[in-house]
Amino acid sequence: MKKIKVIFLNKIVLIGVTILALTSCSQGNLNLLEPNNVEELIPTIPEVTTTPFLPDEEINQESVGLKIIVPDGFKNLFFEWGGEDNVISDQNTNCMFGSNFDGEPQVDWILSLVAPFNTITDGLDKGTIINYLSNKGELPFPYAQLVMPPSVYEVMNELYNQDLKQILVVEQSDIVSYLYNHPQTLAIIPFDQITPALKVLRMDLISPFDQNFSPKDYELSIQLGLSCGSDQIEDLPTWTNRDPEKFTSVILTGTTALTRAIASRMEINGNQYPGEKIKDWFDEADISHISNEVSYYGGCPPADPNQSDLFFCGRPEYTELFSYLGVDVIELTGNHLTDKGVPPLIEMMSLFDTMGIPYYAAGLDAASAAKPLYFENNGNRIAFLGCNAAGPTFVYASDYRAGVNPCDMDILASQVAQVVEEGYLPIVTFQYWETYQFQPMPWQRDDSRKMIDNGAVIVSGSQAHLPMTMESYKQGFIHYGLGNLFFDQMDIPVVGTRREFADRHIFYDGSYLGVELKTAMLEDYSQPRPMTDEERKSLLFDAFEDFIYQP
Repeated sequence: MKKIKVIFLNKIVLIGVTILALTSCSQGNLNLLEPNNVEELIPTIPEVTTTPFLPDEEINQESVGLKIIVPDGFKNLFFEWGGEDNVISDQNTNCMFGSNFDGEPQVDWILSLVAPFNTITDGLDKGTIINYLSNKGELPFPYAQLVMPPSVYEVMNELYNQDLKQILVVEQSDIVSYLYNHPQTLAIIPFDQITPALKVLRMDLISPFDQNFSPKDYELSIQLGLSCGSDQIEDLPTWTNRDPEKFTSVILTGTTALTRAIASRMEINGNQYPGEKIKDWFDEADISHISNEVSYYGGCPPADPNQSDLFFCGRPEYTELFSYLGVDVIELTGNHLTDKGVPPLIEMMSLFDTMGIPYYAAGLDAASAAKPLYFENNGNRIAFLGCNAAGPTFVYASDYRAGVNPCDMDILASQVAQVVEEGYLPIVTFQYWETYQFQPMPWQRDDSRKMIDNGAVIVSGSQAHLPMTMESYKQGFIHYGLGNLFFDQMDIPVVGTRREFADRHIFYDGSYLGVELKTAMLEDYSQPRPMTDEERKSLLFDAFEDFIYQP
């Protein structure tokens, strides 16, 4: 491969593309030169001779004379894109790298507008941030300040051709703590620098967390490329910090028990009925999760909406709901799974095997019930682990009996650490004791944090019929209880058990970035629907009242 000279005035470096980085002598805006004026500013380059630092075969190859003007503010992104081995032309041409480019962009740098996670606001209207950066508008109440890390500020300063004096520059490593200490502040950071302590705000209803995200429709997509006049440069490499082939979403849900009144509605309206209004939540997830709490077997009688006892089961045909939703993984930590004995649980696990839906936290014996369940999607390696802390004891697996994995927190923490050593990001789900309150009990908090301390990135409570609060703990996320998903509780207390969370977790390039909270309201004893704006604000307000940020 030919090497191309990178020219920094009097300095020659051999890498994959040629740059002429021009800056003005004074502080402030760059005085960018037209390509046809570049030659007169380039000093005469002496013939390159061999040196002890470079092998002869590299130095003696012909150099290519493509010159690219790169403004100071764009240099870091140019190098992210360039790379040493990208020979982009054999022509003597002069090109500009910037926001005005020919054809498709070479760089798509995705930024995110973020706030502390316990922020009620979900997004801003179109143009709000752009107008603020252009000195044409103010930030919406209650926000008084916008901060950026240096990498973002340099690019924005270049794009807006001015000193953005209204912006406070904060080191990337300090952004999260600054936001929590200054709650009336927003930040713009690179997409791949999002952490679980941050909430990603939508820009005109669009978020880089969206499954089918399109950079062209998003205000904080920084697109840069080459403009080379009449010269045609084709087949250029591209670079982005939000590559869909490195992106994975996982949706975690709360209690599902297709029995009693919800099963009765399914027998009347069809087995797909409960999921019809939130099916797109499952369609948009790479890995979708159900926490199933009852066993489905052929001997279960038809549903009775007036059933008075609490020994539950469901008919096998009800599991058509899971196929309809495209469920990818089923959690079996529930305390009702052996209400009708062990054989129904075994029959259901066989049914799931036939359906091709993997499950975890229950098995034919204690060893199989304790096994993690592994997934790999777009290069992201994720493991599910779960256990039951609440009992009853007759639901537990033993060496010779099928059942649910009982919680031994020390053993589970060791398993989590082992999963991390194997290169997976652990998700731990608990069937804990019911409390019917937003706050976790002290021992629930201790056990959940213990999992994060040993390497889990997510801890999720599957036991809660009433949704509970959350916690940003170190580099992980804890949701102590999501509430019901598919269950028939309409009024305990008042609208409490009707309110539901479904958590959409985002992984990128081998890291856990954070979570988007989906919210639903149960209707007709059986069918969750997305909340209205006012319903959602009310639930977030209640859930965030006890939110904890613990770095």
